[in-house]
Amino acid sequence: MIWRCNLGVDLVLLGLLLVFTIYGFVKGFVHEVFVTIGLILGIWLGIKKAHLISSLSPPILLPEPWNQIISFFIIFAAVFLFTLFIRFLVKKFVSAIELDWLDKLIGGVYGFVQGVVIIWALLLVIIIFSPASAEVLNQSSVSKRILSLNKNLPNLSGELVRLKNRITELFTRSKISEKATNKPKHRTLI
Repeated sequence: MIWRCNLGVDLVLLGLLLVFTIYGFVKGFVHEVFVTIGLILGIWLGIKKAHLISSLSPPILLPEPWNQIISFFIIFAAVFLFTLFIRFLVKKFVSAIELDWLDKLIGGVYGFVQGVVIIWALLLVIIIFSPASAEVLNQSSVSKRILSLNKNLPNLSGELVRLKNRITELFTRSKISEKATNKPKHRTLI
């Protein structure tokens, strides 16, 4: 039974890696890199600069939290669309000099590496939040190889454990405060 489960885990992980690799190959390196840069840069600038756009809007139109959220999305969308435009230009240049084959080949490698990193992060989250699953994943040869990246990045896995502990602590606090506020009140019949 464990053998079937491990084979199933291996097949799912290999299937995911194959999907990432094929997607990277089909889209190409230029597309993958510019989309990744657009997402990261858009989120980062949106977080850092949302206050600039929200200060331009009068508070009568939107309350403060919504103003910040909409400002974030405006910045994110602008940055992401700009990187997509740059990607379009670079892709045209790559096609003009007839290096599409190289773009696709490197895109497949990039997709594979991206898949390994994403699966590694998901496996870490699964192990941290469900320690019982660690035994099954430890018997899977593919997950063992992917999780061996953990040896090279020990600080990141430690940060994930601290984040999990913090989330658990906050969740426990909210449950305790919820129980304290929902205590039944004793009524007197006078």
